[in-house]
Amino acid sequence: MARPPKDMKNNARTRIENAFWELLKQTEDYNKLTINALAKQARVNHNTFYYHFSNIEELAQILCDRLVNKAPVESMYQLALESKLDITNFLEINPYFFEIVEHASLIVRSGTPQLTNHIRKGIAQRWMNTILDNTHTLPEHTMQDIRTLITFLTGGFLSVLSNSPNNISDIESLPRVLNMGIAHSIIDTLIKLTQPHSTKE
Repeated sequence: MARPPKDMKNNARTRIENAFWELLKQTEDYNKLTINALAKQARVNHNTFYYHFSNIEELAQILCDRLVNKAPVESMYQLALESKLDITNFLEINPYFFEIVEHASLIVRSGTPQLTNHIRKGIAQRWMNTILDNTHTLPEHTMQDIRTLITFLTGGFLSVLSNSPNNISDIESLPRVLNMGIAHSIIDTLIKLTQPHSTKE
């Protein structure tokens, strides 16, 4: 299908993606999204939508993959390694944190278990990859402990989002959790489990 020239100039794909988040915020129900509504919100026609995406499911999958890839896992891990994991340092190097969390919250609260599980598994895998990239071969029992902690960390975070009202002030309060005992304890335990095998020794 040929790309409509006018929509190419107006960044139609970006408008469609933004329309997805805006409508999800309005409806809080993924199953209520329609291509008609998305096209209208994005100011594009149906041909333009189908040029960029096969269907709403593909659009949602792409956006969720982007959330997973943008999650600040590596920076959180590095700050923890350097004992600098606090709000100020974290937000300085992760200026898009609030946007990431807001979008993840919309997915989690929109009644889409499949997408929520996709995000959870994706972020958990990012944590595992980050740890493995910074360590030598780990014993199996240590790997199992790490997997359990990561499952607890990612599952707990998404659970908090699922119960948060649709209010930016609630999202903005989340970085303070980084300075609370339980968040530090989980991440510190991950660091302690990997330190004897760190590649930086």
